Amino acid sequence: YSSILFGFDPRFLARHPYLTPIDQHGKPAEKIDWYIGMPSERRINTAHKVGLLEAVVRHLQPDGVHLGFIRWPGFWEIWLNDVKRAEMPDYCYGRDTLLRFRNETGIDVPVNDARTAAAVIASKHKTVWRDWKCSITVDTVREVRDSLRAIKPDLQIAINTLPFFLSDFDNVVEEVFGQSPTRLAEVSDLFEVMGYHQIMRKPASWPGVVAGDIRKRAGKPTVCTIQGSALYLDGMHANRGRATTIDTDEFIRTVDGVEVSEADGLCVFTFTDFLDMRDTADGRRRIARLKAFRR
Repeated sequence: YSSILFGFDPRFLARHPYLTPIDQHGKPAEKIDWYIGMPSERRINTAHKVGLLEAVVRHLQPDGVHLGFIRWPGFWEIWLNDVKRAEMPDYCYGRDTLLRFRNETGIDVPVNDARTAAAVIASKHKTVWRDWKCSITVDTVREVRDSLRAIKPDLQIAINTLPFFLSDFDNVVEEVFGQSPTRLAEVSDLFEVMGYHQIMRKPASWPGVVAGDIRKRAGKPTVCTIQGSALYLDGMHANRGRATTIDTDEFIRTVDGVEVSEADGLCVFTFTDFLDMRDTADGRRRIARLKAFRR
């Protein structure tokens, strides 16, 4: 699979600053740690990414393409259990996005006032807004898929998938991030779920459970990605209550949880964790457990 960062491209965004998303308070997005994203709705970004992928597919003939950051913006890794949804940014209420929403749904919203538009949508058109955002993500993936399959008809599409249940933060995954595995199933062949339990302060059993839930919603092959080492411990992420290590016993419990889940496969983030540990007893235990996965 060839992989591309679809809605995360700081250099492209810097060259096209008018693509910067606007939150519910009318504030343009700023970089948070390493992250600043673009909505699926940004057509110029879609055209740019399709052009890159067409060259890749034409010359490399990959089995598939993995689409990273294929959603509406948000630094999802900081949506821990103790945050309040109302205090988190929700995109995009920029004029061009609101114009498109108005034109495609027939709902009249004030396109020049992000704060008022967000309030009107939240109070009167919440469901339509959610469905529209999700449909934009689906349409974007469809455009990518159709363009690439014109070059290689059997090309597979994989989606980088957020690890949220519909109940998390009152359906934040669809309403804020515009990502619905149920709807994306019509344009995607594979869902890769970011089951980063240490980052999200979850137990080792959580990755398999959330990946299994997404497998049920999508009805398509689903792979669960688990962590090999602890991350997001420094800078703005310090003192957020995250575990500072993932020992081998915990890693094995995570694999165990995915093995008994409905997920179809397993991936580990990152491969360098194994390179660093390959000559140690812990490294050999981890590799042995992965080799035994469903065998």
